[in-house]
Amino acid sequence: MEKMNTYAKGDWLVHVNYGVGQVKGLERKGIGGKDILYYRIENDASTFWLPVSGVNTKRVRPVASKRKLAEAIRLLKDNPQEILENHKQRENWIKETRLEGALHSTVCLVRDLFVHDSKKKLSPREQDILEDLKKQLTMEWSAVLDVKPFEARSQLDGLLASHLK
Repeated sequence: MEKMNTYAKGDWLVHVNYGVGQVKGLERKGIGGKDILYYRIENDASTFWLPVSGVNTKRVRPVASKRKLAEAIRLLKDNPQEILENHKQRENWIKETRLEGALHSTVCLVRDLFVHDSKKKLSPREQDILEDLKKQLTMEWSAVLDVKPFEARSQLDGLLASHLK
């Protein structure tokens, strides 16, 4: 039986497309003649609404625990995996990995794309994706450890830079 996620005001969550946001409350909206209950979620860039009935997908998850984040940070230190040379195959791999929504997948994707970019250069679109993923990881790191985003980003950048030595 699948565990049902529910969120309360103040909870942090990660959405595959919108990134890390904090639940600000519940709101009812009439859409298509139906009255639907939504979580109102805010992040540094926007406000988005997530149907309460739609939170049990791989696209949405609670932010990681401190233990899970520590495990993810350790993954940043691991040797990167070689990524596909074929642009179309690499694009599909990136898309599939992002849709998994798991923290460990995101961390490995960031690490591997970063190292690949330092050696062979990613396409501009892939560089944008890498930056979005780094921002998402930074915001989750910040929320979980209650540190300023610039501190989390500095630590992330330092760990990634260690692969260039």
